[in-house]
Amino acid sequence: MTYLANAGTHIPAGLASPWIIILGFALFRHKISSAFYDYPWFLVVFLVFVVSFFGERMPDWIEPSENDPRHRFVIHWLGALALVYIGIFLFAFPFLPWLALTYDSLIGLLIVSYLAGYASHFVLDYIIS
Repeated sequence: MTYLANAGTHIPAGLASPWIIILGFALFRHKISSAFYDYPWFLVVFLVFVVSFFGERMPDWIEPSENDPRHRFVIHWLGALALVYIGIFLFAFPFLPWLALTYDSLIGLLIVSYLAGYASHFVLDYIIS
């Protein structure tokens, strides 16, 4: 029997993924987003969870499986771009490439959280299944 990622595995991974990115950025760049200082920390944590949840669920909302668990079409392929974008952001730039936002802004942090959730969906669909 082939293991296929479902909502029970996608959701926890999607919620954990931005924290892995935030931790990686804190360790490698020695910097925590100023959004945690500029806004109440519990609000930032809540928003990161909500945005990453929507990023993780979006591929299945747009392209439902419709009785085929291997439903990998255009929207699911965009997960590869999300991974590339996060990689460029983490290792090459102090700001979000192609946008005039930094990781220090709340919006920049939420964009990274959304992409992390989206990328986690991609990873589970292509690596685990």
